[in-house]
Amino acid sequence: MTENRRVIMTKRLLKESIFELMKNKPLSKITIKEICENADVNRTTFYKYYGDQYSLVKEAEDELLAKTSEFLRNLSSDEEKIKLLEEFLTYVKNNGEMFDILLDRNSDTDFRIRLMSVAMEKVMIE
Repeated sequence: MTENRRVIMTKRLLKESIFELMKNKPLSKITIKEICENADVNRTTFYKYYGDQYSLVKEAEDELLAKTSEFLRNLSSDEEKIKLLEEFLTYVKNNGEMFDILLDRNSDTDFRIRLMSVAMEKVMIE
């Protein structure tokens, strides 16, 4: 199912909101009300897409891991390795704040384990 631009924008606002809040407090202390107020999104809209704050973060993690996996998979080809590596590093830089928050030692270790697993899988194949 493809999402329209409004849905994509709403989800992006919610993800930006939760990561902004995660800079100052742990995920377990962030309420749906705070996320919605910060994103200027109605709580009903939040619950249309997510069950709780954890499912919101999980979706963001899954997107980061999928993109990371895609970049690493493409690096295994000999064509344009430098260009692909530059694109990957630009992606990491552009999403650095999310990576930083998710990799913080106070955050859930699941993302770190999943990221290492993706990296090891792609690196070890080569």
